[in-house]
Amino acid sequence: MRTCHDSPSPKQTKTITPKKVVQNTKRRVSSSSNVPKKKFKCDECGKKFVTRKSMLQHSRVHSDVREFECVWCGMQFKWRSNLLRHMKNHSLDKKHKCHKCGKGFSRKSHLAQHFSIHHPGMKKRL
Repeated sequence: MRTCHDSPSPKQTKTITPKKVVQNTKRRVSSSSNVPKKKFKCDECGKKFVTRKSMLQHSRVHSDVREFECVWCGMQFKWRSNLLRHMKNHSLDKKHKCHKCGKGFSRKSHLAQHFSIHHPGMKKRL
């Protein structure tokens, strides 16, 4: 037995042609009412930002101040994310192993670099 929920009635279906999809997409992209205004301007380079906070974060690009320091080696960074990535170098977890010599690396990119320097000409198994 069919119920009213099994298949839509002809009135409920809506045909969407590729032309309509493109038109709707263009309408959404060109609509400026949904795009936030960039009111905050960097004094150094003129780049504009939506929020004051993002403009202040950007200002670090122009500064020599490096407020994030590695507790292991003293290396300093402008961005916390760069410090966290660097800290993996000091990790004891070396899950990327060289299949030729057994040396371990905390990052896959370091294993690839090691392989190209110390085992040139060999096939990589990263």
